[in-house]
Amino acid sequence: MAALQPAALSSRKGPSQQSSFPVKGGIIVSSLWEKRWLRLRIGVTLFMLLLKECGNPLRAFRAWRQLMAKYRRLFGQKMATKVAKAGRRYYWRTGAPGFPSQAFRQNISFEIRRVLDGQSKQPGLRNLFLAITRKCPLRCEHCLEWDNLNGPEVLSREDLLTIVRKYQAFGVAQINFSGGEPLLRYKDLLYLLEQAVAGTDFWVITSGFSLTAEKARQLKSAGLTGLAVSIDDYYPEAHDRFRGREGTFEQAVKAVGYAREAGLCTALYLCATRAFTNARHLKSYMEFGRDLSVAFVQLLDPVAVGRYAGRDVALAPKKVELLEEIYEKYNNDPHYVDFPIIDYQGHLQRRLGCFAAGNRFLYIDSVGQAQLCPFCRGASCDARQMSVPDTLGLLRQSSCQLFENTLE
Repeated sequence: MAALQPAALSSRKGPSQQSSFPVKGGIIVSSLWEKRWLRLRIGVTLFMLLLKECGNPLRAFRAWRQLMAKYRRLFGQKMATKVAKAGRRYYWRTGAPGFPSQAFRQNISFEIRRVLDGQSKQPGLRNLFLAITRKCPLRCEHCLEWDNLNGPEVLSREDLLTIVRKYQAFGVAQINFSGGEPLLRYKDLLYLLEQAVAGTDFWVITSGFSLTAEKARQLKSAGLTGLAVSIDDYYPEAHDRFRGREGTFEQAVKAVGYAREAGLCTALYLCATRAFTNARHLKSYMEFGRDLSVAFVQLLDPVAVGRYAGRDVALAPKKVELLEEIYEKYNNDPHYVDFPIIDYQGHLQRRLGCFAAGNRFLYIDSVGQAQLCPFCRGASCDARQMSVPDTLGLLRQSSCQLFENTLE
């Protein structure tokens, strides 16, 4: 395949090509009765966990009210307002483990301890983002690992397993494997999933490169929860330009289909650049996500890091307002009930503070350095050598470069 030079997305012409890969029906739960039954099941599970932590029903009920108020303050809606289903499990955020599961109970217990103890104790960790490789065949315009790409691998298979088990022992509920292109270490991915301790949700964040139906089935069988595929435009030519390689759009769309057929939860990752962020493109992209039957669309703000370092890529306030508007509309308006759930961390963090820096998640890059998050770099340390509490303590001494560290 010929390499392409990055180009503005606005240069595309003509209608979007249709992929020949078939897709199935939607996975967003539309039945009101099913959602009510789900909320009841979640409520019972939550109350039993509270009772275990609190010791008596009255204290558990008070903590339950605090926890629900906190959730509404964080997300602006009740739990499970809009829900996707993959297999026998339900999902409402890419960063929240599916229900029912041990990972879900672990994550809720983490938030319960925050309500009861505040920051007086280390309550656990919700998410770990772990870049497992420096290798990548693409030249993505926004690549955050650009300075680390395509050098010799630093993290061995055993290094990666050491990190995974260390963070599992600390209580992480979800681990997200990224890169580089993580599927280039496919055998190591299988090994990590097979050797990991049960009770954690695992996702792979990928361009879709080299995924096949058989690989998707094997990853699912080994314990993978979900696949997040980065697709930065609904026009094949524009996406391929952004990714610097022809054919990446078709590969990505096929990867979504393979993941769906294997029973994995699925998400699209979209870097909402200035050129792309307008009402027409966002509407078309959401229709594209619905047609692919994905559970989620994850919106990402462009940040001047990695290949974007030193460039003025931040969105203007009006474009940020537009992203926040569609986040609210597609998640809460009944007219969009069959569209994917939108995750947009920027919307939440502008109002509530930073989720990263060891607060609820952190990032370990492809050379093994623990970072505040994929977009903020500060005090770092070798994640293979330093204990998790010491790593979190070090990171919490630094400030998020985009949002204040005010989230409780």
